[in-house]
Amino acid sequence: MGFQKTNAKDLFIALVGAIVITTSLAIIYFYVLPAVGLGDLGKFDQLLATPFWWRVISVVRAGVSEEIMFRG
Repeated sequence: MGFQKTNAKDLFIALVGAIVITTSLAIIYFYVLPAVGLGDLGKFDQLLATPFWWRVISVVRAGVSEEIMFRG
């Protein structure tokens, strides 16, 4: 990897990446979460109503899959 001088191409890629990530998160927050019934923070209790083992498996699976994708 190493250190390099930042150029216009790198800044452009970073800006486009930031816009894509922000737009994706907005779509998830405003459209996907309400579609699955988690759009209202008051409905967060529904998520907590799931069995503890299910939540643990979900968290572990997310962490393991991220490590595999980014390090593998």
